[in-house]
Amino acid sequence: MKRTLSAFGWMFLAGIALLSSCTTDDEDLFPDNTDNSQTKITLKLKVTQANQLKNIAFLGTYFSVNWGDGVDQNFTAPNQEKSIPHTYAASGEYTVIITGKYISRLDIAGIDATQLTLTKAPSLKQLYCQENELSSLDLQNADSITTVVCSSNNLTSINATGLKMLQLMNCGTNKLSTLSLSGCSSLSGFQVESNPLVHLNLTNCSSLYALSVYRTQNDSLPKLETLVLKGCTSLVTLKCERNSLTSLDVTECDSLNRLTCFSNKLTSISLNNPELRSLDCYYNKLSTNKLAAIVNALPELTPTNKGKICLIAEKSLEDTPDETNEPLSEEAINILASKNWTLTNQWH
Repeated sequence: MKRTLSAFGWMFLAGIALLSSCTTDDEDLFPDNTDNSQTKITLKLKVTQANQLKNIAFLGTYFSVNWGDGVDQNFTAPNQEKSIPHTYAASGEYTVIITGKYISRLDIAGIDATQLTLTKAPSLKQLYCQENELSSLDLQNADSITTVVCSSNNLTSINATGLKMLQLMNCGTNKLSTLSLSGCSSLSGFQVESNPLVHLNLTNCSSLYALSVYRTQNDSLPKLETLVLKGCTSLVTLKCERNSLTSLDVTECDSLNRLTCFSNKLTSISLNNPELRSLDCYYNKLSTNKLAAIVNALPELTPTNKGKICLIAEKSLEDTPDETNEPLSEEAINILASKNWTLTNQWH
């Protein structure tokens, strides 16, 4: 089965502890409603032709699959991943119900799933549901989730706010226009490319290290209009060029080292970043006064550790720039020199 993982290096999270030995007795599977090991997951999938093979993979101590065509299967596989193939005799849409204990990993990639419902998944840590036809994904009943790969679907909504264990998410190539991962304080790797995103809220994603939400030069997708980065204290690299941002506040991004935000509609950039060393903000709508404010907010560096700032670039870097910043004042140019920042017209 093909995997298309992120440039941040998505990896399986090793060392997941299984909390209990398995049971093979169906009557003891869910002894009471307070058992936080129990799992119930429902999915709908399309079978386009007779004798079509579908495959689901699990990691858990015990799981049962009702394939929706009269076939039930029970499996015991403590501390081992189990790949379960099933062949449907006839085409159609089927509802598959998965129950089990301590299911920590579920892989349903590329099985033509149209709906996924995590009714109860307290032990689920890794979910791979990429290359399907899902239109929505609600992760609120999987509060231990650490890794989600849901790229290449038809997703218009993802409910993932407040998931404090979430570390890695790849939701690229979907139909998301608005996304909030507010409160996902462990999120460190995040991919969202090839989405028509207009609004993105990453408030208190305090472990996020790098963020790329840029558009390519000939991208026809709608452009990002709002980006909220409050409390993103670990963010080192931000690439948000070729969007429609009118303001950008990175004052709470204490670790920010490189900011690339050219070709937007920015009239203001709020900085307070002692680690900043590279700033590309050409082709915007920054006035001379706003540029002076940016210069004044830059950290003071040393001759052996200079920063680079690009405010006006050569036209060859963009075919038809929509906006151009006003000229930088002589006073601001002198301040840049005194702070050991190099003013360049080359993107770096």
